[in-house]
Amino acid sequence: MAIKPIGNYKKHKDVPGYYNWKNMNARCRATSGKNKVHYADKGISVCEEWLEFENFFRDMGPKPFEKASIERVDCAVGYHPSNCIWADQTTQVRNSSKVEYHTYKGETLCIPELAEKYNVKTNSIHKSLYNGHSIETVMDTLISKQITHNGITMTKKEWAIHLGITPSTLYARFSRGLSVEEALKV
Repeated sequence: MAIKPIGNYKKHKDVPGYYNWKNMNARCRATSGKNKVHYADKGISVCEEWLEFENFFRDMGPKPFEKASIERVDCAVGYHPSNCIWADQTTQVRNSSKVEYHTYKGETLCIPELAEKYNVKTNSIHKSLYNGHSIETVMDTLISKQITHNGITMTKKEWAIHLGITPSTLYARFSRGLSVEEALKV
């Protein structure tokens, strides 16, 4: 059975959000490939009303910024007015079904949230976890490499770059037992 084409390309192609709507429908209506596996096979569909762009636009409004995308608040449910918002890429990634959550100090967060909260790099967390370390060991180690001075928190390497000295010089200062204030003097 052929899928009925949706939308009117010529009429809506310049409306902000049209291509997001078109791609949303294409993902959910795929008859093969990864979109079928991740959407149609999981029962993720577009509500009947949103098969017409005008209805989608009425409910969602125009795309609010250039890189905005359609986000399902509950990623286990399909696309419909009460489950969708315009979101940035960070929000999209955090709501993905592929996101890993970890509990650290009694709080369960995804890796990007942990990185943001504790001012560490997301890739550093991923690499250490991949190497078999526990989330506690990973976070404790990364946090212990940080130095806060005058309300600014950075790693020793970042402080060295900021101060215009080599990281080995800064490490040597700390290994001699200098205080943070003394070690960060240029």
